[in-house]
Amino acid sequence: MEYTGSVRVKTGKNGTVSYQIVIEGEKDPVTGKRMRSYQTVHGKKRDAIRIMNQIVAEKNAGTYFKGSNLLLKDWLDQWFRDYCVGHLEKTTLASYRDKIDHYIVPVLGNIPIGRLTGQEVQQWINRITESSPASGRRISPKSVRNALLVLRPALERAYDLHLIRENPAARVVLPKRARFKPTIYSDEDIQKLLTVAHGTDLYFPLMLDLFTGMRRGELIALRWEDIDFESKKLHVQNSIVAVQGAPEMKGPKTEAGKRDIALSDKIIQLLLERRQAFPKSEYVVCQPDGKPYTPDAFSRKFQRFLQRNHLPHLRLHDIRHASATMMIEHGVDIKTVQSRLGHSDISTTLNIYSHMTEKMNRNAADKLDEVLFFND
Repeated sequence: MEYTGSVRVKTGKNGTVSYQIVIEGEKDPVTGKRMRSYQTVHGKKRDAIRIMNQIVAEKNAGTYFKGSNLLLKDWLDQWFRDYCVGHLEKTTLASYRDKIDHYIVPVLGNIPIGRLTGQEVQQWINRITESSPASGRRISPKSVRNALLVLRPALERAYDLHLIRENPAARVVLPKRARFKPTIYSDEDIQKLLTVAHGTDLYFPLMLDLFTGMRRGELIALRWEDIDFESKKLHVQNSIVAVQGAPEMKGPKTEAGKRDIALSDKIIQLLLERRQAFPKSEYVVCQPDGKPYTPDAFSRKFQRFLQRNHLPHLRLHDIRHASATMMIEHGVDIKTVQSRLGHSDISTTLNIYSHMTEKMNRNAADKLDEVLFFND
């Protein structure tokens, strides 16, 4: 006897519409009634009909694959325990756990992995693009992408283990990322920032960051043993990240991240004064008690400073960008800029040129003038 199927509309108490697939097969030997199985689809009716037709065809052909009834939240816990812990860095583990607990499980956690559809994953992407399930705040396209980069490999492993028919996260569409345009500070803007910061505990770290172009984590990880006062060099070899809210030291992501940055006599003098002010701390940039900052804590301190002094919004990473822009505007060659910033790929450094400043644009016009109007 052949299997048959039908689709019913279901309306929830809150007005949400879903579709129930009903598959009818052989008669129950005890009751004499045809045995039925059910599956709910949260999507469009045509998706439910497509799934129903696929199930009916496979059942009649004897190739039907039901898939595991293991809930997604339970599979994610198992995948995290067996395939992530012991294989990934602590920071990556903390990030994965955060995405699982706050982005994925609140929406998809109670769906059996064998029944999870691509449409449901797409709806999840669309939902978290609008707001975080945990906080209700709008989240960035990058955070949405990072959440998918956790779910997708977890489901790919389930597919490898024959727990699911296919990976429903394989072909979802991500929100477009707007091309980022950093805040560009002119020389005058930088001088104003330093003037306002002078006399505060942010003056030194801002001056050091503008001079070296270090990343936020590299700046707060810098220790006195990394400063060679005799050769006037600074050795970048570590970065601080937050693991469960506590600062933790780690090496750079790439070999280019380990680098030496030449220092000037005036910066050396600032460093000597700083060491006298904090003789017991091993960290060059530290909290008043000498302990290191976490990256977010240092960023919050910087944002409070900007707000308190009615200065425009600026990220700490924009300070690094300002350092690069200053070097480029004042004629430092691109290879030297790449080396000081620790870019492994020069294309990353060249991207700075894509944000041409007015000063660079005007300078280009003046130079073309000199060449083309040589008789004037």
